[in-house]
Amino acid sequence: PTVAIFAPRLRQPLIGPSRRKTAWTAPPTERRRAHSGRRRGGGGGGTEMADGLEEDIWGTDGRVRGKCGLNNLGNTCFMNGALQALSHATPLVLHFLSNRYLSDINVSNPLGTGGRLAREYARMVRDMWFGTAPAISPVGLKRAIARFAPRFAGTSQHDAQELLGYLLDGLHEDLNRVRRSAYVSLPDASLDGPNDRTDRHLRQEYLDYVGADAWDVHRMRNDSTISDDFQGQFRSTCECPSCGRTSVTHEAFNHVSLEIPALRVVVALVFRSVGDGAEEPWAVNPVRVAVKVKANATIGGELKRSLSQICDIPFDRLTMVEIYDNKIHQLLDDNNVVSSIGRNDLIAAYEVNPYTSNFIHAVISLRHIGIVPSDGDGNEETKEKKGLVRFGFPILMSFRSSSTCAEAREHIWRQVRRFCKSPASPPIETKNPGSIEDAVRAGLGGEKIPVRLVDGEEKPKEIKLGPAADPVANGVPTKFELLKRSVLPSSSSEISGCLGEDCTENFVFFAVDWLGPWDEQIDVDAGMRVINHPSVSHADGRPTLDDCFRNFGHPERLDRNNMWYCGRCETHRQGLKTIRVNRLPHILVVHLKRFESRNSFLRERLNTVVDFPICGLDMSRHISESDDFVERPAPAIYDLFAVTNHYGRMGFGHYTAFARNWDIGDGSWSLFDDSMVRPVAEADIVSSAAYILFYQRRLPDLYATND
Repeated sequence: PTVAIFAPRLRQPLIGPSRRKTAWTAPPTERRRAHSGRRRGGGGGGTEMADGLEEDIWGTDGRVRGKCGLNNLGNTCFMNGALQALSHATPLVLHFLSNRYLSDINVSNPLGTGGRLAREYARMVRDMWFGTAPAISPVGLKRAIARFAPRFAGTSQHDAQELLGYLLDGLHEDLNRVRRSAYVSLPDASLDGPNDRTDRHLRQEYLDYVGADAWDVHRMRNDSTISDDFQGQFRSTCECPSCGRTSVTHEAFNHVSLEIPALRVVVALVFRSVGDGAEEPWAVNPVRVAVKVKANATIGGELKRSLSQICDIPFDRLTMVEIYDNKIHQLLDDNNVVSSIGRNDLIAAYEVNPYTSNFIHAVISLRHIGIVPSDGDGNEETKEKKGLVRFGFPILMSFRSSSTCAEAREHIWRQVRRFCKSPASPPIETKNPGSIEDAVRAGLGGEKIPVRLVDGEEKPKEIKLGPAADPVANGVPTKFELLKRSVLPSSSSEISGCLGEDCTENFVFFAVDWLGPWDEQIDVDAGMRVINHPSVSHADGRPTLDDCFRNFGHPERLDRNNMWYCGRCETHRQGLKTIRVNRLPHILVVHLKRFESRNSFLRERLNTVVDFPICGLDMSRHISESDDFVERPAPAIYDLFAVTNHYGRMGFGHYTAFARNWDIGDGSWSLFDDSMVRPVAEADIVSSAAYILFYQRRLPDLYATND
């Protein structure tokens, strides 16, 4: 079948609400509603609260219920932390408190517990929300969990995420409304390689159709309040490095596990090449940019791409260098990792032409008469010695190898003229009105600024003068003659002929000497002036939740132990695998991977602070591309309602929880530390202890039903 046949099915909201309309909302603080007996539904499961249930939850005395502690039964803080966070998921709470879960219990499901887990969880939720005790003991729920998952029996410490995953899976199987599971085959899609000229829009529609079809197949066997509200869909693609064939699969999830990337903030000076069209030469200053990249990323990869995007300079036109002592100390290898850059290194990125035989790349240093630094031998005569010293930022530039000496000289002048003081009056008429140098030179007695050819140690080198230049006597030149012959002439000779063998080197070195009257024209402050990009003021080394999601969706090359079979090549390949979120759930559970394996025996806990938003998490930038996204009624905006925290080491730590009630409370945060419950400030929520984040989706008012 063609893609056009599939198009009508794409009108369904691929990442929006499920087929049952959801009647609950997750409004932000400024949009909280008055709770005056409004009839509400719960979590897409078709539940409707009985009259007065919301008033009972709110409490006739104005006290918000649900702020009940859980007694520690012996190293069960991991369970208490997960249960407290889950018990504040509004649609799930309403589904159990309204007793609608009873009609969903599936006692014949071999993958479930016969309803025992669901009943014990309902009993605990009712005691927490309608009980009078400040703390309860979840003995029955622990026994139900341990009966079918013996690893959670006893008093050993376990991981809260493992327990939460089992609890969600167990509740889903106990409440699965599908009594007779049909045999279905999971759909798989494949896209052709580089030779496929299918329109991008049609390709995206085809992928959306496959994703919707895979979701329908999943719902044929999985239909519960857990799947309504907690389950989303991943899209996994694997591209063959040989033929380009791409395999696309879809898989349901109830939580997203994110690695915490080790990030580095790299501050770099970006120098743009000044062309002929620069209207104000004194305004062309380098830009200081701060980018946040992974420490193990390559310089020629993520770092260059980030600078290219911020400064709008093509990726292949950027060259990264380190500046030290007013000169280019070294070129940064594109294959080196970002962590090889020192914290105090001055890094610069220059816009130059590609490294081909058509272009000559030149390194330019700026010199003027100044005090030469002492060599430290204690000799008084050398302390006040004057000579040529470097100043300002060095220049890395390129020009065509077919350029004349005059054109090359003019191009060099355009890059360094910002070091010259701006003329107080408009330039006088010259033969070349566009040449700022001529305008300034006219007021200096006609003397041109010397541009010398030098070696890597800034010693003068002789320029091979062509027939258009003044002839010079043959023989070994004296020091004075060599200094004179090193000046780049303003002639029509091709510069490649004048440079001789130097033209074949990777770089040619020039020195612009501000001597005589030009020394008085140096504007040192202007030469060192930089423009700070807004990213500098917002530079923060700690990763954000968006950084974690971007790292999650970053393509990864499979290793040799996990190669993928390409049906076209009929062999295993190290495919390029990418996982993206294709369908978002109403309740988004985010697991931060804080435990990192150093070796087969040691697992280290990461104490990195991940900056996550309390309100307004925008997931639209982290889902698979789709042209229909703007037409979907449910936005991809989430608000935080609970956090499970972990303190200490792996296996010896302690778990707590932060939680609040969006819909049926005042929105204030509480700390749940086993049996203790107390208020906590919102500023304390984001910390290095955050382990599992619980977000609730904002839904528009069209999904809320009024009496």
